[in-house]
Amino acid sequence: MARIVLVEDDPDVSRLLSAVLADAGHEVHVAVDGEQGVALVHQVRPDLALVDVGLPGTLDGFGVTRRIRADADVGGVPVWALTAHSRAEDREQGAQAGVSDYLVKPDGIVDLLPRIEELLG
Repeated sequence: MARIVLVEDDPDVSRLLSAVLADAGHEVHVAVDGEQGVALVHQVRPDLALVDVGLPGTLDGFGVTRRIRADADVGGVPVWALTAHSRAEDREQGAQAGVSDYLVKPDGIVDLLPRIEELLG
């Protein structure tokens, strides 16, 4: 299946998503903040990065996405934003950062596996 980097600071959400993805046969690597997430994307070279928008520290999910997009080695990795914010302004900010897809928690999580399957074709 797919190698997935999950960048999520909430341990409960991280455990849930990791379990769902692993049960579906995916290889999951978890980072708890933006800096660690960018480093993990470089190390793992995933098929997909799932990035929480509201990360602690100086690098939020959109910052993670911008850093990934700016790097020629990993710039093509699909980055999906995971967030509780669904306003049009949030989606626009995500698009400007280079987010490939936008999943709103918790409802969008239901669609996660089918969307991954669609991505992998």
